[in-house]
Amino acid sequence: METSRQTRVSRPYKISESSKVASMNQRRVDFYLASIEDMLVAVGGRNENGALSSVETYSPKTDSWSYVAGLPSSEELRSVSTAFR
Repeated sequence: METSRQTRVSRPYKISESSKVASMNQRRVDFYLASIEDMLVAVGGRNENGALSSVETYSPKTDSWSYVAGLPSSEELRSVSTAFR
């Protein structure tokens, strides 16, 4: 398995065009990604050491990723959902 911290973003209507942004703090694959307001949230996933229990957010304003919290368990997630008000 090859993991990476590299991140690229694209607009939904221009999927063939993407831009490189700041790298994630932790290398990961098979993670859940959500868009909440103006931030991206990366949850869990795995790397060469196994399942990850970390959550980090990306801010386009600062072009940076920040560690948010650890999950209660490093077991692989089965589902993630986002609720809106």
